[in-house]
Amino acid sequence: MPVACEGMKHFSPLHVLKRSWLPRLLAPAGFLTFGLQLFLYARTQTTFVDEGMYLYLGYRFVSGSLSYSQLGAWNYYAPLSYFIPGLAQFLFGPGLATGRYFSIACALLAASAIWILARRLRGEWWAAAALWALALTPLQIKMYTLGLSQALTACLLSWTFVLVIGEKRSTGQILAGGLLAGLTVMTRHNLAFLLPALVGYLFWQHGRRAALLALAASLLPILTGMVLFWSSSLRLWTLYWLPQQWFPALSRFGPPPHTQSLWQVNLSLSSRFSAFFLALRAHFLVLAGAGASLFIWPFRWRKPFQKKTALFLAGFFSTTLLLHTLILFSQHPDIFAFAPYVALFSPAGLLLVILTLPESERQPNPVRSIAILFFLLLLALAPAYLDKIGDRLLALPVPRISNGLHLGEWSFLGSYLNHWFDLDYAVLRQVVPPIFFLSAGLLWLLILAGLYTLLKRHNKGFPLSFAPFTLQVSLASGFILSPTLFNAPYRQDQECGQDMFAYYRELGTDLANLIPSGSRVYWQVQSAAPLLYLPPVEIWPTQVYNVYSYRLGGDPQQVEASGYWNADLAREWAKEADFLVLEGEQSYTPVTAEFATVNGYEQIGVLRPINPCAYLHTPVLVFRKTR
Repeated sequence: MPVACEGMKHFSPLHVLKRSWLPRLLAPAGFLTFGLQLFLYARTQTTFVDEGMYLYLGYRFVSGSLSYSQLGAWNYYAPLSYFIPGLAQFLFGPGLATGRYFSIACALLAASAIWILARRLRGEWWAAAALWALALTPLQIKMYTLGLSQALTACLLSWTFVLVIGEKRSTGQILAGGLLAGLTVMTRHNLAFLLPALVGYLFWQHGRRAALLALAASLLPILTGMVLFWSSSLRLWTLYWLPQQWFPALSRFGPPPHTQSLWQVNLSLSSRFSAFFLALRAHFLVLAGAGASLFIWPFRWRKPFQKKTALFLAGFFSTTLLLHTLILFSQHPDIFAFAPYVALFSPAGLLLVILTLPESERQPNPVRSIAILFFLLLLALAPAYLDKIGDRLLALPVPRISNGLHLGEWSFLGSYLNHWFDLDYAVLRQVVPPIFFLSAGLLWLLILAGLYTLLKRHNKGFPLSFAPFTLQVSLASGFILSPTLFNAPYRQDQECGQDMFAYYRELGTDLANLIPSGSRVYWQVQSAAPLLYLPPVEIWPTQVYNVYSYRLGGDPQQVEASGYWNADLAREWAKEADFLVLEGEQSYTPVTAEFATVNGYEQIGVLRPINPCAYLHTPVLVFRKTR
């Protein structure tokens, strides 16, 4: 036998998996793939209200030209979500590129922390798998490239875990971890449950002294921020988080009385389900994997600290997710912010999956097995609530049949169902998707049951019972079908192939050529990003929140004191301004091009649209006061 064939005789996939150099090669490849996507998406996504608000106000806060505690700035985000990106712009120059490059740096640091901790918990292979789990999720990567607080918060959270999770932690690591936890909360206060979860974990794993040290270190940045910005810092806890009937004194930090939000949408329950399942598509491995880990939770662990760590991660992740889910289904008007919210704490879910999956229960009891199957049917229902899925299903072609014979003609599923059941189209588009995907889920379980029977017949020692086998195959299939690096569309609605760094720099430069330093500017544009390229000017900072801080009705003085604006204030500010910058005709305020002409303004510029990828290109109009 030839030598080559003799060597192949002893070859098996297990030999390859045991190669110590292979995961060390896969890990940097995953990290590089993750990083390249960050840089690609950072240059191709348009900006919007939140990003412009974070970057512009953050720069103004750090430069000292505006105060975070000033009531004119409608802040319900924690201070560090502004100050840290603002500091980066103060050091490297204001602009969209600086803000996004800072987010990229934070995302890369977060990925490094996840690799370090996954390697500490499960070894080289799982550490490489963690990096590829990040690299294969383009929707989450896009969230981390914007000049928002998602990447920053994920970075702080991940390095908190690196410092505190382990069998042995030094006093310095405990203190640094507690400090980072406090900084995390002062960046996004909706992650406040991190503190009790962290203190409880350290008390259980390392004792009372470690828990008290971490508690003291974590409270330091929180108390400092609350004192520095007192009493306006109390408004952090008024919106959605604390019931005002329990804390009536906090009502003065809410919206002004006798007003109504323009941004008030009566959303149906199905719309909120749609937002939830959109988040599931964007973070499938994290959300579905973390949910599955609870059903196949191992009874026996190799090391006690791994069990304690898993309980800590599960407690923090599930509680934070539950809190945001309750808000999604109760009162939050911006339901599609749910997916970006999950990106804030998704590292905890990813680490939970990596920690529990290798030791998951292979032969669960009947109760857990039934629960697993119901969980899979729930996952199968997820596509039923995606946008326009009902219209797509009802548009499916079906053959026209009479007396069992095909008539040679085709109809649509919607027409067919309407003929047989006499239901309106609006009803059908709500009813058909859940029935369709639930039926598909049941069919999927039957297919897997047949496959499992064949495996058991040919391998008597197959280690998994039917429920965990079905769960693992379904999770792998769901991840493949969810948006990944290989099947997600390259461009979405907010992308059109332009170099956004150059586009907004040129737009800001054109605006700066029209507006001199020290001018008072009335700003009625969706994003404040172009203001980053202007010389120092005066604006009414509430306007950087655009429609989200606009109120209908109310006393102008009370509205302005509360940090909002309305029609009366819009007229007043526009008459006081030296320049008006309007994004086309915004119907929600009385300040229009006609208003400018009547009140002594002349149009001096028609600039490119703030969103070059929008279907309708709305130009930015610049007016100068002449009298």
